[in-house]
Amino acid sequence: MLTPAYTKQFQKDLEKVQRREKEVSLMDNALLEKAIELPLNERVAFAELILASIDYEEEKIRQSWIGEVNNRIKAVNEGKSKLLDFEGLYNDD
Repeated sequence: MLTPAYTKQFQKDLEKVQRREKEVSLMDNALLEKAIELPLNERVAFAELILASIDYEEEKIRQSWIGEVNNRIKAVNEGKSKLLDFEGLYNDD
């Protein structure tokens, strides 16, 4: 059963996709149509390539994030921080 919070987040995501579709309408729709027709695994690979082309981080920033992740892992392992259950965040019980 979907919780109200999950449904609300889904609605926000749907609205974001609809806004993106309007932006895409300005692009070459033929490319989008061909991409959508690809088999699922090829669409995923294509999407990853597109995202990788815009997901460039300077090495200094990348190293900072790696350090942050390592610090968070260490804090959890040492009991100084606790993990939250993702599903629990969206459960209204």
